[in-house]
Amino acid sequence: MSSPTINTDSILIKNVFNKISPKILSPEKNANFCSNNPKEISFILLNLRNLHNFSVDEISIKLNISREEYRSLEKGTIKPSKDLSKKLYQLFEII
Repeated sequence: MSSPTINTDSILIKNVFNKISPKILSPEKNANFCSNNPKEISFILLNLRNLHNFSVDEISIKLNISREEYRSLEKGTIKPSKDLSKKLYQLFEII
């Protein structure tokens, strides 16, 4: 299997993708969303949301959760449930 690539001229997007892709592509076993560490999850969520140009309100609606719950995920104060993790993977087209 070849390494994933991203087709863009934006150096910022390339740098962010290169920094988060190892965490996305090799998630810990039994992890909720790429990691069991809430701070790592929050870092990944923030960067993926910015890469996809979603506002907090947009992503909250897409995930069917409150704005405050999503903010807590992005701050690393809570971890996503298994069900929410599946939605996140689908939303960001990771699987």
